[in-house]
Amino acid sequence: PAGPYQLLDYPDRGLRLGPRPGGYWDGVWTQNPVVLRLRRKAGFLVFYAGGNDTSFHWGVGNAGIAVAFAPTLDGPWQRPNAPCLRPLPAPSWEAGGVANPAALVFEDNSILLAYRGAKDDGIAFASAPAWDKPFTRLFGGRRLFVNMALEDPFLLTSTRGLHMLMHY
Repeated sequence: PAGPYQLLDYPDRGLRLGPRPGGYWDGVWTQNPVVLRLRRKAGFLVFYAGGNDTSFHWGVGNAGIAVAFAPTLDGPWQRPNAPCLRPLPAPSWEAGGVANPAALVFEDNSILLAYRGAKDDGIAFASAPAWDKPFTRLFGGRRLFVNMALEDPFLLTSTRGLHMLMHY
């Protein structure tokens, strides 16, 4: 798709995922936005990673994954005050942060979420019955592709099933 493209992030009505004041969980940084359309014209989602710890590199240090919602791409966007997925505490493989969300919306608007842990040591999955419902870790929170520095997953479906692209 060669365009033309139109910027939808207008200051008066768009979604801005930059730093925000105070002690917000994502007040210092945000990264890896993923835009998805809900089925049956139910709205749009932006999954993203964020954190508020200035002493760590992005992707670690109080990092979580959140989802913002809007009825249209023009907004108004509802940015969350808490992440939909926080890292598990030590000694979990994801202790310190979860980031690089990849999400897939199914026909019933349920969500499958893939993500990585703080040290790029694997990809794990969580799911929710809807974007605004609690996410549950799949496979007991265990990661796939252990001891491989994989990140930036992307989920897609085809007639042959569910696929995930990543880079190494």
